[in-house]
Amino acid sequence: MLQVSNNNVIIPLRFWNELKKNDYFRELIEVLEDSKDFEEAKKETTSFLNLNDYMKKRELAEMKKANKTKKEIGRKTKKYV
Repeated sequence: MLQVSNNNVIIPLRFWNELKKNDYFRELIEVLEDSKDFEEAKKETTSFLNLNDYMKKRELAEMKKANKTKKEIGRKTKKYV
């Protein structure tokens, strides 16, 4: 069913599709695929943010977006007053 070599594990497509039908295994497969994509992205990038820096930038972006929305609502309200 599974073939294991020094660097790879080979899973037949039929078995892979059966695993994807199971909720637990589907979650596991998604985590494996995401971690592979993450590792590739880390190799391709020249800079990397740590979580705290990312959260700060995200919070600032959300605050700017919220302020912009408030200003737009204020402008629309002034038109009708």
